[in-house]
Amino acid sequence: MCNYVGSLLVKEQKLNYYSEHSFWKFRGGNTFVLKKKCVISPDELIAYSKNFVDSVTGVLFGERKYKEEFVKNLSSSIAGERKMAEQAAEKDGIELAKKEKLFREDEQFKRVTEDERVEKERLFELGKIKNSA
Repeated sequence: MCNYVGSLLVKEQKLNYYSEHSFWKFRGGNTFVLKKKCVISPDELIAYSKNFVDSVTGVLFGERKYKEEFVKNLSSSIAGERKMAEQAAEKDGIELAKKEKLFREDEQFKRVTEDERVEKERLFELGKIKNSA
């Protein structure tokens, strides 16, 4: 079974690459781990361009000039995506809070309306009792 990262083919089962100058470690083929313990899933890597794949290839095969730029770009891209996801989650939370508030207000309105209806029925029954007496 294989994962495609851009056009880079990574075998899942038997790949365990970790050189002393590289900052990549392939663990079981489905998780990439930086030396700083920043875990990046393949799903976060898939959507990048040819330049990204070239950078990964350069890093994996020892072209050190790409390392700093690659790490900086990758970190900023992932941080940007995570920030956008957090903002979307926050926005969803705000929308949910608004809906819950409207629901509570609607329930409160229904209770008040029901209380008013019960009170009118009670007054109507009292009026009937007074008129019959």
